[in-house]
Amino acid sequence: MKSPRHFLPCCLFLALLVHALGMSSATAADRGPTYRRDFTINGVATRLYFKVRDFTVAEASDETVEQWIIDMTDWAEGFWRGYELAGFKSPANRVAPDGVEALEYFLEKGGYAVGNASETGDIRIASPVLGPTHINRSLRAVIAHEMFHSVQFRYAGINARYLDSFREGTATLAAELMDLEVYQHLATNASCVTGYLANPGLGRCGSARGAT
Repeated sequence: MKSPRHFLPCCLFLALLVHALGMSSATAADRGPTYRRDFTINGVATRLYFKVRDFTVAEASDETVEQWIIDMTDWAEGFWRGYELAGFKSPANRVAPDGVEALEYFLEKGGYAVGNASETGDIRIASPVLGPTHINRSLRAVIAHEMFHSVQFRYAGINARYLDSFREGTATLAAELMDLEVYQHLATNASCVTGYLANPGLGRCGSARGAT
């Protein structure tokens, strides 16, 4: 193992090199600016932010990425409206500087459609190149699933009061009930609803769905 006195100069050299080349380690993989959509639900101003990362121009042109963002934001807005109209709390996880409740998504390159929602942060989704029907359906399911986790986080103490089996099972059930096509897609695979809700002690879904 290299000593710290050798390691630190290397880190400083790399940082200076990145600066000299005009690159930012935090934004080098971003594809364009953050997309923003404002809309109103029951008279309340709400906002979605969306950012695509990692995909190269060879994998997806700028025009293709723009269409991905529009499609995925359409899905996210539809699920947001559906959850609130069903009587659930808003999935917004922060308040923008202008006072609007907001939720932010990131799409990153991955081997299959998976996602992660943070109680205090954004929603991150990994997926291969969009386009094939099964990929798009899986992404819709992941968006709905992860957004319902954001809804769950708005209820105080939910992590302490309920096991993963309940939180994950209800998040998947909500996604299935909100979108018939998502339901049909999940119903032909090993659904987490059965895996979780039928096994209350289960820590994680027993199927290969991947959404958590």
